[in-house]
Amino acid sequence: MNTGRILIPVLAAVIFSALSPGAAAYTEIPLPPPEIDKQAGVLLTNLRAGRIDTAEVALKQLITLRKQYNIANLSPVAAAFIGYFDPGTTESTPKKRRQLLETAIELAPDYPAVYFKLAKVRLFQGIQNIGPAATIAMDGFERMLRFPRSASILAAESSFYLIGVLLILYIILGLGFLIRYFPMIRHDIGDILPNAETTHFTAAEIRKSRGPLQSFSRGLSNGLLTLLLLVICFAPFVLGAGLLLTAALWMLLVFPYGRLSERIMIVVMTVVAAALPTTGSLTALPGHVNGTAGTLRWSCITEYCPQESRQALELLLDDGVGATGVGDRARHESTIVAVALGRLQFAIGQPDQIPAIRSFMEARKDSLESPLGQVLMGNVIVLDGLHKCPAGRHDTAVMASAMGWYSRALTASPDNEAANRGMAVASGLAGDRKGMELSLQRVLEVTKESDLDFMAQVRTLTASSDACDHLVELAGELRPPRPSSNHEIYFDGLSNFELLTRTPPLLPFKSVLLGAVSPQMIPLILAVMLAVGVALVFVNPRRRRAVRCPACGHVICPSCNRRASGFEHCPICLFDQVRPAFLDPKDVAAMSAFQHRGLAARYWLPAMSIAVPGSGQILGGRPFRGLTMMLLLGLGAMMVITPSAPIIDSFAYIPQQARGLPLLPPILLVSAYLWSVIDVIITRKR
Repeated sequence: MNTGRILIPVLAAVIFSALSPGAAAYTEIPLPPPEIDKQAGVLLTNLRAGRIDTAEVALKQLITLRKQYNIANLSPVAAAFIGYFDPGTTESTPKKRRQLLETAIELAPDYPAVYFKLAKVRLFQGIQNIGPAATIAMDGFERMLRFPRSASILAAESSFYLIGVLLILYIILGLGFLIRYFPMIRHDIGDILPNAETTHFTAAEIRKSRGPLQSFSRGLSNGLLTLLLLVICFAPFVLGAGLLLTAALWMLLVFPYGRLSERIMIVVMTVVAAALPTTGSLTALPGHVNGTAGTLRWSCITEYCPQESRQALELLLDDGVGATGVGDRARHESTIVAVALGRLQFAIGQPDQIPAIRSFMEARKDSLESPLGQVLMGNVIVLDGLHKCPAGRHDTAVMASAMGWYSRALTASPDNEAANRGMAVASGLAGDRKGMELSLQRVLEVTKESDLDFMAQVRTLTASSDACDHLVELAGELRPPRPSSNHEIYFDGLSNFELLTRTPPLLPFKSVLLGAVSPQMIPLILAVMLAVGVALVFVNPRRRRAVRCPACGHVICPSCNRRASGFEHCPICLFDQVRPAFLDPKDVAAMSAFQHRGLAARYWLPAMSIAVPGSGQILGGRPFRGLTMMLLLGLGAMMVITPSAPIIDSFAYIPQQARGLPLLPPILLVSAYLWSVIDVIITRKR
C-alpha cells in the first residue's frame, strides 16, 4: 500500500473542508420550483435541530425532486447542509450520521465540498477508515477539476491568506534585517557626519571613554544618529506609502551589508512582493466573474437557472449575439442550451410548457451541433411525447426521434452518461427492450456505480401501459447534459489582463500595507528600489563598510581597524588571544567586559526564536529557515485573526460562519513552535 497516496488526499480533504464554504441562510439564494425551496427549508430546519431521522426523510425527498426537475446540482443547499451538519449529535449512531452525509452527496453530485466533508468525518471515526476517506477525497478532487465555481472560491480564499502572510513576512524580514544591520548602517552614517564616533582599540582608550563627559557625548551622538536613521527608515510610512514600501526601503539600506544568502533572499522576496498586489487580483476572481454571461450559462447548465438568469441570457439571444466564429458558435450554443434547460426546470411541474421548449430548440438548429444540445433535445422530445400521449399512449415514433438525437450524441461522446440514460428510457418507451438493456449496461459501465433503483424504474415504467401518467418519475431518470468543459463556459469572456490590472485585489490590512499607493504602481517602485540597493553594493564596497568582529560581534570600521591592527578581528579580540603577562589586570578586565557585551546575542537570540518562531533565526543569520518558520506561524495566525476570508459569491455561496477555531491553524502554530524549539536545542548543542 502506498501510504502517500492515501495520507496526502486525506490531509488535503481536512484542509479543504476547513476552507470550504459553509452556509448561513440558503433562503437568500433563489431556488427554481417553490416545492424544492420548501423542502430545502424542511431539511435544514430538522438538521439544525439535530433531528437526524426526520432530516433523512426530507433529504431523500429533496433528492427525488432535484432529479425530477432536471436540476444537476443543488449546490447552495449542499453547502448549507454541510454547514449545519453536526457529526457530534447524540440523536443517532455514528453510522447513521455517516450514511446521512453519504446520501447528501446526491444533493449536488458535482459539488466537491460534500466529498471533502465526508472524507473528514470518515477519517475521524477511526484509523480503519483511512482507506475509504482517501477514496472519497480523491472523488472530491476529481469533481473539483470540473466544478469551477467551487475551485475559484477555494483558490481565492487560499490566495487571500497566502498573499497576506507573504506581504507581512516581507515586512517582518525587512525589520529583522534592519535590526541586525542597524548598528553598521548607523556607524557608516556617523563616519560621513562630522564628529563621528571614535572606535576604541586599546584598553587605555576604553577606560578613558568611560568618563562621565565622554559617556554623555557618546550617548548623545549615538542617540542623534539613531533618531536620524529612524526618521529615514519610517519616512515612507509617515508620508502615506504604507508598510510594504517602508519595508522595501529597509531592504535597500541593508542590501550592501547582507551575506550572499541574505541578498538572494531579499531579491526573491522583493520580486514576490512586487507581484503579489497584482496577482492578488485572484482573490477577487469569484466576485469578478459572478454574474457574467459565462457564469450564468454555467449555472443554468450545471446547477439550476433562476428566472432572472434565464431572462438575462434570453436578452443575449434577442440582442443578436450570434455565431460568427468557432468560439462564438460554442458560446451561442451554450446560451441556447442554458435557456432551454432553465425553462425545462420550471416546466416539469407545468408540462404544458414543454412543447414550447421543443419549438425553441428546433428553431435554433445551431444549438444541436454538439452532444450538449443533442442530449437536451432528446430529453425534451421524450418529455414532450409523454406529455401529449395521443389516445392515452405515447407515440413510439416520437421516442424513435429522441433515440436519433441520443445516438448522434453517443457517436461523438460514447461515454456520455446523460445520453446513455436517455437512450435507455427512449428505447424502453419505443418497445426496444434489447436496446434498453444495452443502454442500461452502458450506464453502469460509464458511472462504475450500481444504480439498481434506476434500472428497476426504467424497466418498470417504460413497460407500463400507462407510462404517460409517469412523466414526472421518468423525468427523474433522465439527466441534464454535462458540458465537455465547465471552465470554458464558466470563465468565458474573462480578460486576464483586465483581471490583473483593473480588478482591485482583496488584501488583508490593505490600507496599512499599501497606504495611498496604487497596487499597480508597487511592482515599478520595488523594481527601482531593488536596483538602487544593488547599485549601493558597488558604490560602497565591503572594504569601506562597517562590519561586526567575527569573534565578539562588535561593530568596527574595517578601514580603521586595519590601520590599527592589520587584521579583520578587532584589537580587543587580538589582545584576548595574546594576553601578554605584563598587561595591567585592570586593562584585561576592561577589555573582557567590553567583549562580553558583544556576546549577548548568544542568549537573546534563542529567547526570540522560542517567543516568535523564525525571528531569532533571521537575526542570527539563517534567513531561509527563519522565513519558513514564520510562514507557518503567519498562516496560522492569519486564520485565527481572520477565520473567514471576505470572498463572497452572492449568487450561490455564503462565507462560512466562524464556529470556533478550525483544525488547520492549531496544526500550523504547533508545527512552527516545535520546529523552532528543536532548532534552538540542536543549535546550542553545536
